[in-house]
Amino acid sequence: MLDTHESYVECQTCSNAYQEQAIDHDPRRDHAIKMAAIASMAGQVMIHVAHSRGADLTIEQIKKFTCGLLDIKKLPEETEAQLSTPIDRSRMLNLVRERGDELTARGRELVLRAALGDEAIAPSTQTLVFEIGVAMGLTPAHVSGILAELIPPPIAEELAPQSRRPAEETVFAPSKVPAASVWD
Repeated sequence: MLDTHESYVECQTCSNAYQEQAIDHDPRRDHAIKMAAIASMAGQVMIHVAHSRGADLTIEQIKKFTCGLLDIKKLPEETEAQLSTPIDRSRMLNLVRERGDELTARGRELVLRAALGDEAIAPSTQTLVFEIGVAMGLTPAHVSGILAELIPPPIAEELAPQSRRPAEETVFAPSKVPAASVWD
C-alpha cells in the first residue's frame, strides 16, 4: 500500500522542510498589509473621536496622525481612500475589535492617546473613548486611567489653590515644630 504525503519544499540553506505555501510567503508584503489595516483602524478612531469633540479633520491631518503613529512614511492609496470616507460607529467598533488584537497593550494605548490629544474631553467623548478602548482589548481600568489623566477630578480643583502656597506656610516647616514634645 502506498502512503500519500503533502508536498513540501526544502530550504537549500538550512535544510528544513516547509509546506509549499511557504514559497509565497513575503514578510514585507504581509507587514505592509498589516500596517495598512492598523492605519485604517487608527484613522477611523481619530475621525470618530474628533467628530465627538465637534472638530473638523482634513485627510492630511489623518494621514499625518496615522503615519506618525505607525512610524511609516506613506499610507497606501487604498488606505487613504478608506480614511476619506468615515464609517458609522458600529462598523468602526467592529474594525477596532478585529485589529486591536494585532497591537500590544502599549500600542492600543498609543492609538487612544494619539486620538485624544491632550485637551479635556466632554462626557460624550469619554463614553466613546471607553467603548473604543475596551473594543480594542484594553481593560476597563486601563481605559479609565487614560481618561483620568484628561479629566481633572473635582477634588483636585478644590485643592489647587492650596497647593500654590509658599513653602514657609506649610504645616511641617521646621519653625512651626514645638520645642517640647510628648516624648521628652
